[in-house]
Amino acid sequence: AWKGESLEEYWWAAEQMLRSGGFSAVLAWPGRMAPQDLRRLQLAAEAGDACGLLYRDRRALAEASPAALRLELQGSAADFSVTIHKCRGGAIGAQWRCAA
Repeated sequence: AWKGESLEEYWWAAEQMLRSGGFSAVLAWPGRMAPQDLRRLQLAAEAGDACGLLYRDRRALAEASPAALRLELQGSAADFSVTIHKCRGGAIGAQWRCAA
């Protein structure tokens, strides 16, 4: 859990890590985010050649996103599925299932 002063600091730190080139990936669990904040993180990830992974509530699927890839994971560790909701180059709607 974030222990900083504000969520602005949280997103500033995530942006700096993505942009720095010192991290391969940055994972975050945001609440609601403004489209311009999502875009800033996307640009920072591109600049730092990093992968930014945001774990968001399912309701976020109804919102626009600059993300190149949007996945939905459902189920449990023993039985889950992955659905592609946005992907450069196609495959939208494809679904994979994994059962133990």
